[in-house]
Amino acid sequence: EEPQEEEEAPAREGDIDLDDIPEDQRDAVESNLQLKRALSADLKFGVSKRQRTDSGPPEIENEAANMMLKRWRLQRDSASCFVLRMAEAAIVEALAKAHWNPNPAGKRSQSEQIYER
Repeated sequence: EEPQEEEEAPAREGDIDLDDIPEDQRDAVESNLQLKRALSADLKFGVSKRQRTDSGPPEIENEAANMMLKRWRLQRDSASCFVLRMAEAAIVEALAKAHWNPNPAGKRSQSEQIYER
C-alpha cells in the first residue's frame, strides 16, 4: 500500500513553511495543525456541535455537597459542582453545617463564593 498523502490547506498570505519554524515552537505548531485537521474531519462528517447526552454535570458522591447544591438550586451549575467535587470532604461538611448561602446578586459568581468560603 502507498502511504496516504495529507491534504494541504491552501497557502495564505504570510504563511511560512513548517521547516522555517524554530525547533522549540515546532511541536506546538504541529499539534495545532493536528487539532485543526481533527476538527475539520468532524465537520466533514456532519458533527458541528457537541451533542448533549446528559442533563448537566455528573452528580457528586458527597451527599452533603449534593444537598447544598439542591438547596442553593445550583445542580446544573457546572462550576459550583466542580468546586464542591474537588473540595475535601471535611471542608464540604463544615460548609454544610455553617448554613451559609452564596449571594446570587454578589459581585463574584456563586462558584467563586463557594470556593472562597
